[in-house]
Amino acid sequence: MNRNPVTLGGALALVCWSACAAHVGDDPADPRGGEVEQGEGELCEGPLAVQPVILDCDVESGYQVDSWRADSVEGPALHLAAIYQTHGEHGGGVHPPGDALVEWKLAGEHVLALSAYEPVNWTITLAPGAALQKIVVFGYHEQTVTAPEGIKIETFYYEGGLQDPLASCGYSLPYNGQGCDTDVLIANAEQATGLKLASFDGCYDASQFRFEGCGGLEPPREPEECAPAADPEVILDCDFASGYEINSWRADAVDGPAVHVIGIYDVDSHNPGQPVEEAEVEFDLPGDNILVLSAYEPTIWKVALGPQASLSKVVVIGYLDQQVKVDDSVPVEIYEADSPLAACGYSLPYNGGGCDTEVLLANAAAIVGHPVTAFDGCYDAGLFRIAGDASSCEPPPQ
Repeated sequence: MNRNPVTLGGALALVCWSACAAHVGDDPADPRGGEVEQGEGELCEGPLAVQPVILDCDVESGYQVDSWRADSVEGPALHLAAIYQTHGEHGGGVHPPGDALVEWKLAGEHVLALSAYEPVNWTITLAPGAALQKIVVFGYHEQTVTAPEGIKIETFYYEGGLQDPLASCGYSLPYNGQGCDTDVLIANAEQATGLKLASFDGCYDASQFRFEGCGGLEPPREPEECAPAADPEVILDCDFASGYEINSWRADAVDGPAVHVIGIYDVDSHNPGQPVEEAEVEFDLPGDNILVLSAYEPTIWKVALGPQASLSKVVVIGYLDQQVKVDDSVPVEIYEADSPLAACGYSLPYNGGGCDTEVLLANAAAIVGHPVTAFDGCYDAGLFRIAGDASSCEPPPQ
């Protein structure tokens, strides 16, 4: 039996954790009795999340993801995600809080434990059909939690005179001896919840987490047919001359609002002297639609509505300053660098260039509460047209 956790150096791999139905050992301070096997494209069939749970571990700085799964789980599953920090802008007695986002997509009986040494504002979102009984948060500096109503929340930290005896931190497994003792953290999590640990995911520096895949979420019901979709040509001026390309994808079918995502890095990468560029989007689709726009560079999105347009919301997710000009009847939400939901992405599959499209699509779905149904991206573009009523049922990219 392998008593070591799986270590992922940031690779976006799917891992199958074997023997999901055997009982975990009884030692609360040493959970590393789970047997682990790696498989190609297989998913666990028990109440455990597939990898990766940590989406943005700072592997460029030499950090790594440490992950472990129990052989199986009896009763509610206790999941622990742990970090030291979400950013490195602290020291000398100055500890500004960071932001962390946790997307929860598991159904069934679950308790989530979170831990950080530095102060963190944790935001937890639940997908439709997902379930979470309790959130317990451990740390040294103050930890805060924003979560949907109905979920019980408990915090244990040391700072500010609280000095809770269960305050602890730990991000490495096995414990690396650097001060945040993961074995103590695990023992405290089990003591606080009365549960045996089912899973652990840790990294020194990270802020994006996603639990999905093995919790038994019911598959969405099949709609009778595909909903109205945009004509295939959405991006009208992708800079092919500079070697860029268009990446497009459509969902097999739409059940609920159609969520259209347009992603770029910049409107005009050849004009660095222009601080803010304008992007023009013509939208003329009937039905129930949500438009999501994304850019890394500062962008003014000018959205023009056609005669048959029906648009319930415009969401802009970017990094630098983003603005929207659209009819006053359309609600607008903007998420920039100061938001834990800030993201960018223009390639699908993600090309590893820094703007992680998978994070962008996950954040878009979390914000609007519906799965993304269409994506069109190019590194450099500024003219877009979402119009027509043709159905598109192409399979997603592999």
